Amino acid sequence: MWHRWLRPGFGPPASGPGPITNRSRIGGVSNYNQLVGDYTNPILSRKAAEVVKEHGALSLSGVTYPTPSNQCWPDGVPYIFWQYGMQMLQEPGKVTILYLQDKCA
Repeated sequence: MWHRWLRPGFGPPASGPGPITNRSRIGGVSNYNQLVGDYTNPILSRKAAEVVKEHGALSLSGVTYPTPSNQCWPDGVPYIFWQYGMQMLQEPGKVTILYLQDKCA
């Protein structure tokens, strides 16, 4: 079983650039209702940075772009990391991900 300790996403690495963080803040903490990724993070390729910047601009303008979270789609990476718990079963030729909860009825 896996359980994340940081909402949302990963904890910081021991060294080097960390994961993408949310630039939108409320009271100094991440605003989970407005996701604006840090497109300047050095782990992003140029094309990925452009997409993160574009989605952040949409989010800041009040437009919601479709994601698994708001469209009741199955979670994939990176959205799987919003789950509070999951189990990954690795077999030759396939990986099965079991989620702690179902998102939509």
